[in-house]
Amino acid sequence: MQFINPKGILYSIAVVATYILPYYTTYFSFFVFALILGFVGFLSTFSWSLFGSLFQSFISKHRKPFNIIMALLLVYCAASIIYP
Repeated sequence: MQFINPKGILYSIAVVATYILPYYTTYFSFFVFALILGFVGFLSTFSWSLFGSLFQSFISKHRKPFNIIMALLLVYCAASIIYP
């Protein structure tokens, strides 16, 4: 389990700097927003792990077609970056 999530930390810093600091100045509001951001981070991690465990059985049954499709999508993304 990943307890220190860099994307979550950057998300929190961006939200606080952009939406909270310009409009709220009390410590209580910072505390409430910190609780809300922590809850959102928990829900995103929980949903990521839940859907990962649900798709694990499907992907293990269809491993080869899944790998082929994902490889083709990766090549398409690389080609669309190189040749816009």
